[in-house]
Amino acid sequence: MVNNYFAKYNFNPFQFAGNERSSRNFHSKMVRYFDKCSNVLDLGCGRGEFLQALKDSGKIGFGIDSFDEVIQQCLTKNLIAEKWEVCDYLLCKENNLSKFDGVYCAHLIEHLTPESVFELFALLFESTKPGTKFVFVTPNFDDLAVSGSIFWMDLTHVRPYPGLLVQRMLESVGFRETSSRSIYGAGLNKSILKNYLIQKIRFGDRIYKPNSIITAIR
Repeated sequence: MVNNYFAKYNFNPFQFAGNERSSRNFHSKMVRYFDKCSNVLDLGCGRGEFLQALKDSGKIGFGIDSFDEVIQQCLTKNLIAEKWEVCDYLLCKENNLSKFDGVYCAHLIEHLTPESVFELFALLFESTKPGTKFVFVTPNFDDLAVSGSIFWMDLTHVRPYPGLLVQRMLESVGFRETSSRSIYGAGLNKSILKNYLIQKIRFGDRIYKPNSIITAIR
C-alpha cells in the first residue's frame, strides 16, 4: 500500500518503473515457464501484461492487485482481475486456489519484510495443491545497475532477495525442486548490441541481468 506521505507530497513512487511496452515484452517471455499449466494465478498483476500474454497463449489467467487503477486497466483489456491484498486473498476460504496449477509473482517480495515473505510463502504452500508450479521474479542485486541505482529508485522497496536466499526460504516452508537464474528478459536490439558486448567483456555477468527468476514446485 502506498504510504500517506507520498500523497502528502504529491509524489509518485512508481514513476521510474519501466514503460508498458518493455514490461509486456518481458512478461511475454515468462509464459514459457507455465507450458504445462492451464490456469495461472498472477499475484500483483499490475497493468495485466502477464495476464494478456497468458490469454494470447490460450491459457486462463486470473490476477489480483491492491490498486484500483491497475485493476480497471486490466478490466478495460477484458482480462480477469480483482482488487485484493495478496494475503487477504489467500486467507479467504471462498477462494478455491486448488483450481490453479500455476502461480506467478513478479516484483512483489522486494516490497515486503522477511517475516512477511515467509508468511506469504507459507500461505501459498498451505492453500495450493501439490504439483502447482511457482515462478517468482525479483531484482537481481548482483547486477551493477540494479544495486547501484535501479533498486533504490523505488521508495517502496524494503530489501533485495537474492535468488539463492529465496530458494532456501521456499524450501523452509515445504516447496521442492527450487531453482534460480538471472536474466535480462526484455531482449537485445541492434542499437545496444555493440555496447552490450563491450560491457560484457568488462563486467561479465554483473550487467544486463537485472531480473532473478526463482521457480519451485508445491
